[in-house]
Amino acid sequence: MLDINKRTHKKETAEFISACQVFEVFSIIGLVAFIAGALFLLWETIFNADSVSASTETSLLSVILTNIFSIICCIGICIALKFSAAIFGKLKDGETPFRYDIGDKIRAVGITLAASGALAFLVKFTGNLLCSLEIIADTIEFELSDSSLCLMGAIICTFSYIFNYGCKLQQESDETL
Repeated sequence: MLDINKRTHKKETAEFISACQVFEVFSIIGLVAFIAGALFLLWETIFNADSVSASTETSLLSVILTNIFSIICCIGICIALKFSAAIFGKLKDGETPFRYDIGDKIRAVGITLAASGALAFLVKFTGNLLCSLEIIADTIEFELSDSSLCLMGAIICTFSYIFNYGCKLQQESDETL
């Protein structure tokens, strides 16, 4: 009976490690994609904002605010993906997932997403304020949602606290044995 449990445990561990490798690769691919998107938007803001505003008949300030909003969201997601890749990298190496440093990295992902969502909200609020004061004549359309970033960040932070509590219970269980 023990032999079957050992084989099952080894198989589940191997599947877990391969899933962590896949998630780490996808995190890195997403990180590269969002960095490329942020750099493209930065390049567009610096060099092409006046030509974009002329071709779409929108004000230069609205193009710049829209790009800054998108850049902030992309940078926040990039940092969160970097933390995610680090988490899956540690798990891929076969270390136990119930450690406080992994819970801290999960919390860092949540805080990063929430902070970038809040900063993006300030840019969006500034753009809407400028539109209401008629400094910018046209409306600004923001593609990403700052509230969804804040909500995801809050949920991930909550998950990190639950995870750290699980780590504490695991530690108490290990000490009891």
